[in-house]
Amino acid sequence: MSLSKIRKTVIINRAVSGSGKTTISRCIAQTVKTAGLRVTRHSTDDYFLTASGTYDFIPENLGEYHQKNLDAFCNDIDTGIDLVINDNTNLSSWHSEPYIEAGKNAGYQIIVIEYVPRSLDEHVESQIMTEEYPEAHGVPKETIIQMISEYHEFKKSFSEHYNADFVIEILPNEFHSIKKSIGGSVLNLMT
Repeated sequence: MSLSKIRKTVIINRAVSGSGKTTISRCIAQTVKTAGLRVTRHSTDDYFLTASGTYDFIPENLGEYHQKNLDAFCNDIDTGIDLVINDNTNLSSWHSEPYIEAGKNAGYQIIVIEYVPRSLDEHVESQIMTEEYPEAHGVPKETIIQMISEYHEFKKSFSEHYNADFVIEILPNEFHSIKKSIGGSVLNLMT
């Protein structure tokens, strides 16, 4: 595959916590890297991971960590990384605005991946930290309810505001099957 034929791409994930966006991002990254392209993934949540891999949310650090995440994302755009993934929740358009602007200003195509929310109980259950899933975020039920509401409230304005090159919608019942194919689908959109 010739790198000159690659269309540099930004992916903006848009999802309620517990939707599987990080899992899907990793599937995409693995496929794209296997094709010989450079990929980076940026999530503000990563700054809250401890050395042991558990998630420790400290609200006072949120602004600082969002800025660090944006700076690292923009640096990768400036470096010319082939695929740069924003793995934040991006529920309203202003959350992703600086990321999309950086990508568009550098000539990157924009792919938004919309994760239609699962049931409230499934989202709440996905937040429980276990031995197998120590990086679970522990987002409270009330916050999940608010996030689902924001997802639906801003869905139309988000799409209209950014006019992404492509929008991929993942329904809850498609999650497991799409893990196998989404990397190839993104790679096709890049070539």
